[in-house]
Amino acid sequence: MSSCDTDMVQQLPTTINATKRGALINPPTPEQLGHLESLLYCRLNRRVRHLRLTYCDEGLVLQGCAATYHAKQIALHALMEATTLPIAANDIEVS
Repeated sequence: MSSCDTDMVQQLPTTINATKRGALINPPTPEQLGHLESLLYCRLNRRVRHLRLTYCDEGLVLQGCAATYHAKQIALHALMEATTLPIAANDIEVS
């Protein structure tokens, strides 16, 4: 793990993953989403353009544009490693 990754992971909360009937009890704050976005951007090394992480009632939504399906899959797995929050969708467009 690079120093960029280590710094970001230390700032992420670990208590926002409790769910109640599919919806998060404590949804992530915009700052927490920003930290996750920064971590993903650092880890993906520009494989996904216009990377954006949003939240809906079902969980996190990953958005952006990638050149390959492999890059889309890498982004999803990087998010899964970075958080225990549920992931509702991987809406990264492959073009």
